[in-house]
Amino acid sequence: MNEDTNIVVKCIESTDEEYITEIISATNSQTEIPKESFFSLKEKTKQIQSFFIIQNDAQSSDNRIYFERRENEYKQYNHQQSRIFDIKLLCRAYNAMFLDQPHNSARYVAKIFEIQGENLFKETDQEISYYVAALTHYKLNSLINSKKLDANTHSALRWHVLFIFKHLVHGEVKNIQPNSKGMSKYCEKILKVLTCSNKEYERYFQESFNIINSITYPSRDVLKRAKYQSDLLEATRIYLDSKSQLEIPLP
Repeated sequence: MNEDTNIVVKCIESTDEEYITEIISATNSQTEIPKESFFSLKEKTKQIQSFFIIQNDAQSSDNRIYFERRENEYKQYNHQQSRIFDIKLLCRAYNAMFLDQPHNSARYVAKIFEIQGENLFKETDQEISYYVAALTHYKLNSLINSKKLDANTHSALRWHVLFIFKHLVHGEVKNIQPNSKGMSKYCEKILKVLTCSNKEYERYFQESFNIINSITYPSRDVLKRAKYQSDLLEATRIYLDSKSQLEIPLP
């Protein structure tokens, strides 16, 4: 660079964040910007962050988690790091639990945005589903860190545990569309289990571990494949069927 070098500087001012997002996308040809950065500007992402805040006001301190929509938003606060979910971690949990793709959550996080980008933070999504996915991950992660229930031995399969957990809480394998009216009620039942004072959720996590142990334990490569997810789902269905038969009262 010398005195004859000219640099073009373009300044655009706007308070319309949707317009800002469009400008960033259109001018992102020179500097690579992570795809997750665009999600932080979406209206749905803001609504989900607000939902987290509202839930924290209603929950005990043990159940408070935080959605960090923008990087380092909570840096000034003294929150436990495991309680903070950035966009990447939240998407991995949601993708595994409610988009039924734990095998992709176990892969590089960029794969999620590449494969599921259009299905993340959709306007029709229920905010509670993102919150429940995050809280389930937090509860599981706490067990892993404390080595309770030998959860640490299943750390690599945490995304598959989230996938199984919801079916165990409901006692059946049932597909619920993220944008359906029934999703809110479906998540409320899971939330009730996660926030129960007697830690009922630990029983369902233990059952998840048992189901995982009932089939061949996967290598790191195998757990990233859809085939293992299918095998695990079938094992979950068999477990729930046998459990329901045992619970049928005698005539």
